[in-house]
Amino acid sequence: PHPHPLSSRSEVTVRCTYSDASTCSGRGTAQNDGTCTACDAGWVGDLCQYSDATTCSGHGTAQSDGSCVCDSGFASSDCSVECAGGSTTPCSGHGSCSDGASGDDSCTCASGYASADCSACAAGLATPSCSFNCSRTR
Repeated sequence: PHPHPLSSRSEVTVRCTYSDASTCSGRGTAQNDGTCTACDAGWVGDLCQYSDATTCSGHGTAQSDGSCVCDSGFASSDCSVECAGGSTTPCSGHGSCSDGASGDDSCTCASGYASADCSACAAGLATPSCSFNCSRTR
């Protein structure tokens, strides 16, 4: 009988192979430690699993930990909620929106404006610019 071929070795080295397709979701380059580097454009994370389009609803930038930095005018953890009044003119241009990943899309209206989207004049005021005091007498 012949000795087993590994019996004369004191140690055995086992190499694990990680594939780009399975380890990095097909969106990056797999390393020997099972992590990914050089994620494709628009993808981040240890396994290239987060993207602006999917993780942040196309309205923010995905971070490597899976969180989002929302574009102006968008709120919630996945940036899926548009601020009242619209994302291009949050709060109808008459206030500030609680936007961002921790925001709730609510408006804080500028002086003279009211309503959920700051599109109406506050009580007792009229246009132009919600500055005309209706209670003034002539």
